[in-house]
Amino acid sequence: MKTSMMVIVGLTVATIIGAIFLTLTFVNNSSLDYSSLPKKTSFSITEYKIPDLTSSPLFPVYDNMRHVIWVGDTRNNSSRIWEFDIIKHEFVEHKLDSVRYVTVITLDSDGNLWYIDPASRFLGHYNPNNQTNKIIKIPSNGTLTSIVLDPAGNVWISGTSSDVFLKYYVHNATFLEIPTPTPHASPLGMAKDKSGTIWVAEAIGALARVDPTLNKITEYHPHDIKLKIPVATQLDPGDAIVYITEHGEDALFSFDTKSENFVRHALHHDPQALPYGMAFDKHGNLWVAEHTVNKVAVFVPSTGYSTEIQIPSPNPLTQWLAADEEGRIWLAEPGGAAIGVINETN
Repeated sequence: MKTSMMVIVGLTVATIIGAIFLTLTFVNNSSLDYSSLPKKTSFSITEYKIPDLTSSPLFPVYDNMRHVIWVGDTRNNSSRIWEFDIIKHEFVEHKLDSVRYVTVITLDSDGNLWYIDPASRFLGHYNPNNQTNKIIKIPSNGTLTSIVLDPAGNVWISGTSSDVFLKYYVHNATFLEIPTPTPHASPLGMAKDKSGTIWVAEAIGALARVDPTLNKITEYHPHDIKLKIPVATQLDPGDAIVYITEHGEDALFSFDTKSENFVRHALHHDPQALPYGMAFDKHGNLWVAEHTVNKVAVFVPSTGYSTEIQIPSPNPLTQWLAADEEGRIWLAEPGGAAIGVINETN
């Protein structure tokens, strides 16, 4: 299936002139440990508006081969994926036939995109080089929420209101349903570690470990603390800790993969912040989208210290973040029709 591609030209000057900057400076304070942040570090958020201001970008993915950000448009019947060149600051529109909208995306080893159209219940495979698109009907009734590839190149899909994982075997184009140990676990955000193990937040208040080779699922439940609404997972750079966002509170949880202990980390900001997606920067600090208060939080794992930066747009509704190869943090703004980047100055 052939798709259409449109390069938006003449955008660089417009986006740079129109970019909005906000700076927050960390000031030395004897009662806090800023050891993992350079002294007097300032952060600014630069926004790049998508040419079609009706766009609703949700889930940014960094492509280190092309140095671009890929993000699906979640506006109904938009039928496209946006490509943003982080060097030229240009957008390219990739139209997808028979697709209503695109939520989550992941890249395979060949640089092709796997994506979800939850409205049509499609798993899509898009080749940006020749603009060919293949769509596969997904045999599931749950709300499709996350996608990840295992080391063999097979596609794993999670969904709310569900007690199964879906595994799509690429070599023979078949789906396998793998039940969760706990009924109606509602698997949500997934992240893969360097060994290929998949870590999944489950809405019932658990963390799942998926062995994609054996199709084995192990669930971990905190004993003395409660996970109310875990939504996303993120591995630390050493794969020793899994971070989980607590959507029901202004907090994070960390899970030690060796000791299997959970620790709760209060962010102490706004109880209505509803933490969502996460990404690590080049200093090993964890950035967290707070999508209902229009801010991004930064959490220092070594000290537990955290603070926030305001997103310039009035209602960005940011849920997901991505880090590029230099450790810069990118964000998508479904409510602001923009891609943003967090810049650091000293």
